[in-house]
Amino acid sequence: MGIDNADIENRKTFPIGYVALTTGLSPHVIRVWERRYQAVAPERKGTRRRLYSQKDIDHLMRLKQARLQGRRIGALVMLDEQALCRMNRDAGIETDGSKSNREWNQPSVDPSEVLQACESAVWRMDAPAMFVSLRRADACLSRTALLTDVVAPLMHRIGDDWSAKRLGIMHEHFASTVVRGFLSDLLSRGNPSEHAPRMVVTTPAGQHCELGAMAAAVAAADRGWRIFYFGPNLPGEEIAAAAASKKAEAVSLSITCTSKEDRAGRELKRLQKQIGNDVTVLVGGQFADTYLKNVTAPNFKFYSSLTEFAEVISRPEPE
Repeated sequence: MGIDNADIENRKTFPIGYVALTTGLSPHVIRVWERRYQAVAPERKGTRRRLYSQKDIDHLMRLKQARLQGRRIGALVMLDEQALCRMNRDAGIETDGSKSNREWNQPSVDPSEVLQACESAVWRMDAPAMFVSLRRADACLSRTALLTDVVAPLMHRIGDDWSAKRLGIMHEHFASTVVRGFLSDLLSRGNPSEHAPRMVVTTPAGQHCELGAMAAAVAAADRGWRIFYFGPNLPGEEIAAAAASKKAEAVSLSITCTSKEDRAGRELKRLQKQIGNDVTVLVGGQFADTYLKNVTAPNFKFYSSLTEFAEVISRPEPE
C-alpha cells in the first residue's frame, strides 16, 4: 500500500520505537505518560502494537521541552498546544516545527560539521543526538543541500568505514535505521495540492536498500509532487500496477547494487513491457548506469545524481 502525504499528520503510522528515537523519550516514559496522564492516544492494531501520528510526536516533543524546564508532567498535560508552545517560546525554545530557521533568519550550518556530529553519534549509537544534528541541518539548509551534502555523504562514509572494518555491522544498521526514520519524517510533512503531479517511488525486485529511493521521494515531494512510496523490492508488474492504480505521471526507481543474475536488468525489461509510454520512469542510484542497455523505451530516463534528478522533475518536458 502506498503512502499518500495528504492528511498524514493525523494518521497513526509510527511505532513506539520510532517515536522514542525521534523524541529522545524512552518507550517506558511514553507508555507511562499515555497510561497515567493520557498525554497521547495511540491507535492499537490487531497485534496490540501502539501506533502514533506525527501530531502525537510533536505533542510529546513539546511536553518534553516543557518538562526540561522543571515543570510537572501532571500539570503540563492539562495545557493545550497553544499554551505549551507559548510556554516553550517564553523559555527561548522554538516549538513550531512548520517554521524553519531560514524563515527566522537564523544562521546556516556547515554540512561538514553536521557530518562530523552524525558520525560521532553513530560511533556512540546515540539516536537522539543524530536526530538533533539532522534536524538542525534540515532547518538551515535547502532540501537539495540536505540530501546531497549531508544524507548521501553520511551514508557513503558509514559504508566505507564498515567496508574497512572501522565500524561494525551494528553501526551500519543503526545509522540506516536512523536515516530511514528521518527521511520518513521529511516525507510525511509534504502537503501537495489535489492537482499535484503523482509519482510512484520504489526499488525493483532484488534491490533491498531503500535510502536512495526515499531521498528521491523527499526531493520530489519538496518540488510539489504527490508521492506514493511503496518501499523496496517491488516486482516490475507490481510497479506498473501501482502506477496505473495511482494514475502516476512518473515512477522513480533506485538501483544501488548489482548481482550476477542481472535481476535488476530483467526487472527493468519486465517493467518496460508492462508500463505505458505515457509514464516517465526515472532510474537512479549507484549502479543505475549499468542497466542502460536493458531498456530502449524513450520514457525511461537515467540520472547520475540527486541534483540531476531534481532538475529533471523540476522542468517541463520539451514540446
